[in-house]
Amino acid sequence: MDHKVYVVIGGERGIGLAVSERLSKKGKVVMSGFAESDVREGTATLKAKGIDVASMVVDIRKPEDVKGILEAALAVGTIEGVVLVAGLTPACGDWKAIFEVDVLAQVAAMKLFKPHMGPGTAFVLFASSSPYQLPREMLDPCNDALWNADTDPETMWKTVEPVVMARGEAVAPGLAYSLAKKGTMYMAQKYAVLFGGDGIRVNSVSPGIADTVNNSIELAKSMNKPDNRMWNMINVLTPSKRMGTTMEMAAVVDFLLSEDASFVSGIDILIDGACAAHMRMKKLIP
Repeated sequence: MDHKVYVVIGGERGIGLAVSERLSKKGKVVMSGFAESDVREGTATLKAKGIDVASMVVDIRKPEDVKGILEAALAVGTIEGVVLVAGLTPACGDWKAIFEVDVLAQVAAMKLFKPHMGPGTAFVLFASSSPYQLPREMLDPCNDALWNADTDPETMWKTVEPVVMARGEAVAPGLAYSLAKKGTMYMAQKYAVLFGGDGIRVNSVSPGIADTVNNSIELAKSMNKPDNRMWNMINVLTPSKRMGTTMEMAAVVDFLLSEDASFVSGIDILIDGACAAHMRMKKLIP
C-alpha cells in the first residue's frame, strides 16, 4: 500500500517527537535522531500510544545517512512533507559546527529530497526565536553572507567569525546559534523561491521556550531566581507567563504541511507567545 509519508529528521525527542506524533495522524512517519538511545526511547514512546513509526539513526551532516532515510521513506510510500528539526544548540560548545548543521546540512538535505517530491509537497525547517532578539548591530553586517551561505560558505565564515567572537569564546556558541538560525530562516525563504516553480513549498518555524523535559527541569531550578534568564523569559517577558507546549509547536508544523497552507511559502512563523514583541515594546532589543 502506498502511504503518504512524512519525514522528520530530528523527530525523536522534544518538539521533534511531538511533530512525529502529530503527523502520524495524516500519514506514515519516518523519523530519525542523532543518538541511538534517543531514537529507541522516542520510538517506544510513540508505540506506547499506538503509533507505528519507522525510525533510524541519522547524522544530518552525513549525506549517506540522509540518503538512508530518504530511501526508507520512498520504500514506504510517497513523500508529502519533510521536517528538518535536527540542529545543534550552544551547549555543543562548537560555534562552527552549529553553522554546519543548522544552515549548510539543512540545505544539503533539502537538495537530496527535492527530486523525489512533487507539486503540493513541502519542507519545514526549524529556526528559533533567538534571532528575533539579536541587536541589529550584530545581525545587519551578516545578512548578505547568511543569505548566500549555501553558494558562498567561505564568505559566510569570514563574515560571521568576527561577530561571533567579538564577546569572547565563552559566548561565541550562543551568538553563533542565533546567527545560524537566522541563516535557517533565509534558506527557507530562498528555497521557497528556487523550489516554488515545481510546486514545492518551504517555510520555517521559530519556537520560543517549549515545555520539553530539559526546559522543565531548568525552569524548576530557576524558580524564585529573577536573575535567571529562563525565569525572566517566561514569567516577565511572555505575556501569558508560561512555556509553549511541544504539541502547540507541532500544530503549526502540521498546518504548514496541510492543504490549508497551499499558498504559504517563504515565511517564518514565530511561536513564542509574543515574548519577542514584548521585548521590543520594552526596548530590550536595540
